[in-house]
Amino acid sequence: MAISTDFTPTLAHWKKELNVTYPVLSDHMRKVSESYGILIKDLGVANRVTFVVDKDGKIAPGTIQVVHSLGLGLDEQAIKAVSQWRFKPGTKDGKPVAVQAAISVNFRLL
Repeated sequence: MAISTDFTPTLAHWKKELNVTYPVLSDHMRKVSESYGILIKDLGVANRVTFVVDKDGKIAPGTIQVVHSLGLGLDEQAIKAVSQWRFKPGTKDGKPVAVQAAISVNFRLL
């Protein structure tokens, strides 16, 4: 399942375009983003990192981008963390393909 702050018609377009087989839900009211602590209220967007997962389930080199910078070295830490993750690759017509993904990286001060 995927959740995005995009509107439902936009998600429907991309789901069809990318032949996505899992549910894609809209959080255009930003309630889920806010409850998970990833909403940047002043900008009305969710804090996230985008990247491309290659057909082997690894993040393609050079594709990680911070969508909304937090500064204080947190952007670099988000990139470092995400670059170590592994994923089940996307599929199209039953074959593994590279797909773009976006994920929220949360930081909590302890």
